[in-house]
Amino acid sequence: MAWTVAFALLGALIFSMVMAPVLSSFLFREGMREWRNPLMVFVTARYKSAVRWAVHSRWWVVGAVSQVLQDEQRYDLVVRYLP
Repeated sequence: MAWTVAFALLGALIFSMVMAPVLSSFLFREGMREWRNPLMVFVTARYKSAVRWAVHSRWWVVGAVSQVLQDEQRYDLVVRYLP
């Protein structure tokens, strides 16, 4: 079962890296224009600013992550939901 899943993921990876761009080049000829999605522009701008803040304030991020991990360990949050 695990081998089947692994080979399916490998096949999907190869298809997405090799076949999909080739087939899309046949489908979308030159002269096609890309449409700028306003929602994606908004989300991308907010994501970039969040990443910049996280890199700039890395010690705050490390402190917050360590606090979350300590709380998880203290209250056993993850193990409770595992089957």
